Amino acid sequence: YDVIPLQMGSGTYRLEMFKQVKGTSYAGEYAGKIEVEIADETMPYLYPSVYVWYTPDYKVVELSEQLCGGAQSDEEKVEAVKAYMKENFSYDYDKAERAAKGTVNDFMPNVDETIEVKSGICFDLSATVAALLRLQNIPTQMIIGYADGYYHAWNQICLNGEWQLYDPTAAVTGSTMSEYVEDQRY
Repeated sequence: YDVIPLQMGSGTYRLEMFKQVKGTSYAGEYAGKIEVEIADETMPYLYPSVYVWYTPDYKVVELSEQLCGGAQSDEEKVEAVKAYMKENFSYDYDKAERAAKGTVNDFMPNVDETIEVKSGICFDLSATVAALLRLQNIPTQMIIGYADGYYHAWNQICLNGEWQLYDPTAAVTGSTMSEYVEDQRY
């Protein structure tokens, strides 16, 4: 099954489901609308989703507990995750080049694989941060859009009711980005 967050908040959602007929041919199976009332708009960002996927047996669960187990506050948990990312991960320039050329076979982030190889592109790094913090009950969005004109992924972390931008790629590479434009939120 897939978990698709209702990240656009309360309102009307249109659902369409398709069944694979053959190869890349699909036939419509269901179409409809649902009305959704979300009492807490941060809820979609506390659970696994299509791009931030994990289950209880994933390594990311244990790592999140190791990194944040002794923290006394959400701020300390966030700082522990940021420090871990900066100190232990690298940016995969080869994968980025292959992604730009359209030659990456599996473009979905795999947080356990990213943790294992300690490297990834922006998509991988932001999915990993989101998983680590969601497991600590800290609402974390994975944002896809443009940073300084480049297609990019980063995070928004909710602390004390305020969303704060965090770019794990910039932290890992030591670069700075100044203009972020959101396209999609997960």
